[in-house]
Amino acid sequence: MDLKQGQLVKSKAGRDKGRLYIIIGLEKDRVLLSDGRYRPVTMPKRKNAKHLQPYHNVDREIKEKIRHRKLDDTVVRQYIKEMISVQEVQKDNELGNSFCLRISSCESA
Repeated sequence: MDLKQGQLVKSKAGRDKGRLYIIIGLEKDRVLLSDGRYRPVTMPKRKNAKHLQPYHNVDREIKEKIRHRKLDDTVVRQYIKEMISVQEVQKDNELGNSFCLRISSCESA
């Protein structure tokens, strides 16, 4: 499994199963993860790589901030929130649902 700093991953095992994280560091047998809330950048979670489901999303801005040690929890939370929104829209499109931005009345096409 090829994991990179700045990559979005989902936990597959443990108490945090299903939670999304960003990889902020790599060790030889562990991955350092942050979600910006329960696991801040200053106290990352150490997790075995085999317990992670990687996504192809690697944000260049986040990768650069990690490299220059300027990543903060607000950026991490915002990025994860954006990726959750993108996934929900993709799932709706795959199911054939029309996209609607919480307007008082939406009609299906």
